[in-house]
Amino acid sequence: MTALPQNFAITLFTLDPDRSVADYRAFSRDVIRPGMVTMPSVRGFLDYEVTDSLESDGGIQLVELIEITSPEEFNRDNEGVLGAPIAAAWSEWVSTFRVLFVRDLGISVLSRDRSIDGS
Repeated sequence: MTALPQNFAITLFTLDPDRSVADYRAFSRDVIRPGMVTMPSVRGFLDYEVTDSLESDGGIQLVELIEITSPEEFNRDNEGVLGAPIAAAWSEWVSTFRVLFVRDLGISVLSRDRSIDGS
């Protein structure tokens, strides 16, 4: 049995100048995280503060890593009755953002000793 490829939406963003990462942490915990996991297209949701980068990060402060069923289903949910209120609340916090949709190549490594296909 072959596992389905993993799809992710990766969101890179900066906060509005009047907002802080500390305040966003509470907002994410109370609003974003519980709301995102109600959407059928969302399989998992993680968010991170950017602490450093190898090259210029362009001012990116935060990153969301969202495991999704597909970009099309995620966009549908994000614009629908469950996602629209979350997106509207989120946009009040965010100054700039970029969303990348990515799919696993099917050879991802879970650890140094084991790949997803079990080899």
